[in-house]
Order: sequence, then structure tokens, then C-alpha cells
Amino acid sequence: MATQRARSQQSRPRLIERFYLDESGNSGDAALPGAAFDFGGQQIFALACVGCADAAGLGVELARLASRYRIKSTELKSTALIGKPGVAADIAAFLETAQLPLFIEVVDKRFFVAAHMINHLIMPAVGDVDFSPKGQWLRNVFAEYLYREAPSAAFATFVEACGSPSNFSVETCFDAALVWLKQVSAEDEIGLGVLHFADDSFNDFRSEAAKSDQAFERYLPIPDKGSSGKRIWMLPSLTSLTNIYARVNLYRRGAMTGVTLLHDEQLHFEAILHDAKATLERLAATDAAPKVRFADYGVIKGAALDFGQSHDHAGIQAADVLAGFMMRYVRDVLLGTKPAGPGAQQAFHKIIGLGNPQRGLGVNFVMPTQKLLRLGVLPA
Repeated sequence: MATQRARSQQSRPRLIERFYLDESGNSGDAALPGAAFDFGGQQIFALACVGCADAAGLGVELARLASRYRIKSTELKSTALIGKPGVAADIAAFLETAQLPLFIEVVDKRFFVAAHMINHLIMPAVGDVDFSPKGQWLRNVFAEYLYREAPSAAFATFVEACGSPSNFSVETCFDAALVWLKQVSAEDEIGLGVLHFADDSFNDFRSEAAKSDQAFERYLPIPDKGSSGKRIWMLPSLTSLTNIYARVNLYRRGAMTGVTLLHDEQLHFEAILHDAKATLERLAATDAAPKVRFADYGVIKGAALDFGQSHDHAGIQAADVLAGFMMRYVRDVLLGTKPAGPGAQQAFHKIIGLGNPQRGLGVNFVMPTQKLLRLGVLPA
């Protein structure tokens, strides 16, 4: 019996304390989508996080892959691996064999903006019910509807209001949204539901605007400030980091003491990412953290967040390769810019196969259901 117990303990994966992160597809905040709403060709954002207790062993594996795929650079960089999906597939295989955790966020920026429109303009939070599973489900349904049906003018006025926040700009947002919504057919139940909430929200806004020049603040996302002091709106990297933080917390079952998140250096956004992490921890301390599936925002004892250079850390290089591959694969498939070859498809599904939502592991897609189905991914 003792021998069996010892073997069982040896087969269990070690509890990882070191997590490496890197991103791909970040050209700044989502309030800079461009006239065509193509976000400068970076419609998709990805953040990958690799847990690893043996950095030297991972480094040996990356060196082997560099030799196998004839990569001459001193470090693996996703931008130099376009057309070599086997590298991402082999890294995923290594993580699986070594039982190392992988967390990835993949974000469609247009959907990201639609979700912010719902959460701030159409349905600003008023209480705990807004963060209930049912409330979150409804918000997601409405965000998908905006993504699919809303005219560009509705998105454009919201983005413009983020850039020039005022009561007038927010009223312009409501006007653009309501002009469209009041034309939906009587059979369009979702559209009528969005109209109902938009009408109520607009009435509340007008009442508040009559009393305060700052009423707009409740109806727009709160901006952050970069290193230059410039106001930055709706950073996909910020929400992706906090969700991965919450997923790591779920994976470790709340035991975050001694844990370090090591992110590739972010010269302009490091302070913002630190603030986002601290905000999550403050919410958890007051039991005000959101309750979501497949992540635990109730971080009681926080982890450390540090930044480093990729050439010093094999874990950051692995995260970079996986984030870059996922961003490009999803972007190319959804936009139809070029067909995905069998090697890329195999790598994509290899990475997807590492998921275990109940433990927070795998890929979390922030995009409409129709896009997931195009990728061949079943919604969780």
C-alpha cells in the first residue's frame, strides 16, 4: 500500500510556482481601430502563459527545436517562425509530456469593443445581479448581437467618445445606437432586448447629465495611463492578464503564495498591468470579485508580477511562440486571408487539446460563437 501511494505521489505533476507570459497582436488600445475597424491589421490579440519549474530543461528543448527547424537566431521568436507551425506543435507536445500548465487568451478586438459597449453604455452595472452567471450570459448574448448586427456608426461614436469623453459625446453614442435599434423588427427578440436596456440607460444618463458635467464617466470604460501619462482605453492585454491571473489561481486552488508571473517587458504598459493586478486583489479582499466559470478571481494572497527580457528566459520564448502562432492562425482563418495548411491545423488542435477548463487550463476565446465554430472549436 505504501509503495502504491508513493508511486501515485510521484506521478502527480509538481505544483508550478513560475509562470511566463508573452503576447502577440497588440498595437495599443482597442479604441484605435482605424477607419475600417481592422485595428491596423491586428484584429486578434493573444496572450500565452506557460508554467515551468525547470527553466533549464525547457531551454534545452527550445535549443533542440532551433536545431531541428534550422533556426539561426539565438532565441526563438514567433515572428521568425511564420510557416513553421511544427515549432508550436512541438512546444505543446513538450508541455503535455512534462505535465506543464498552459493558459492562453485569444481576443477578437471588435467583439472586445462590443462587450465594452454592453457593459458600460447599454447595461452599466448596478449591483451583484450584473455579475451573476445569468447576468454574464445575457451580456454575452447582447455583445454577440452588437458584433454581428451593429452598424459601423454605432461602434465609431463609442470609440470617439472614449477618445474625447464628455456628456455630449456619450449622448451621441446613445443617439447612434438608438437610431439603429429602433429600426429592428418586431420579431427580433434580442434586438428588442438591447433596445429596452439602451432606452433605460439613456434615460438614466440624461437624468444624471442634468445634474453633473461628469455623468459620462459611468457610461465609458475607465481609462488607464501609460508611462507617458497618456490616457489609454480598453487594453486587451489588461483584461487578458487579469483573467490568466484568475485562471492560475484556479489551477493552484488559491495557493498563490510564492508564485511569480514573469511577463515579457512592456515598457509603456507595465504600470497599468501592475494596477490591474492590484485592483483584482482589492476586489477579492472585499468579496467583490466577479464570479465566472473556469477562473477564480478571489485571489486571497497575491502572486508577484515581474518583467523580463525574452532572451533571458526560455519560458517567455515558449509563450511568445505559442501566442504568435495562435494570433496568426486565428486571424488568417477568420479573415480568410490564406488557407491554413495541415501542419498549422494540427498545431492548433494540439494546443487546444491541452485544455482542461475545470482547472483553468487551455485556450479561452473571447469572440462570438460563430467565430468559434469557424475555427472548429465547440463553445464551452
